[in-house]
Amino acid sequence: AHRLPLPGALVDELLQALLIGESSRLHQRLVYEKQIAGQASAFVDGRRYPGLFVAYATATPGNSAENLEEAIEHELRRLVDDPIPDAELAKARNRVEALYMQHLQSLNLCADRFAHYALFENDPQLINSMLGKYLEVSADDIRRAAERYLASSDRVVLHYLPDGSADGDEAAIDY
Repeated sequence: AHRLPLPGALVDELLQALLIGESSRLHQRLVYEKQIAGQASAFVDGRRYPGLFVAYATATPGNSAENLEEAIEHELRRLVDDPIPDAELAKARNRVEALYMQHLQSLNLCADRFAHYALFENDPQLINSMLGKYLEVSADDIRRAAERYLASSDRVVLHYLPDGSADGDEAAIDY
């Protein structure tokens, strides 16, 4: 898990959209290409105060937690080192837009989003303009955010292991 700045950073949504789902770069690389994970994804846990960016994977039999950690780190590093292809950025924007519009079509979710902007941003009218702001986020904006917030030196790593896998420990924590 990596610490993120205060919520509302427009990049959070696009960064998450690049790394979630079966067609995401993280899932494609770890599950389909390398076949070292049964699942792999990421999410942003943003709240009123600084939040977390969490990337996770479940190892396939015979693969170590350390191997998965290294593969996840490599994929996060690619966000900094390799240009994000236009098609991948377009897919991420489409995912953000679809989710945003889905929230506006449900009265409950729309009220939740409205309350979020009123409470956390002190501007309920943002419900009318935030989608455009999300869609303006560039590949370079994502690269800069990944470089700043996803550094391997500023994270917490948890390895959840089956009983007896780590000298009797159920989880290994690395700071």
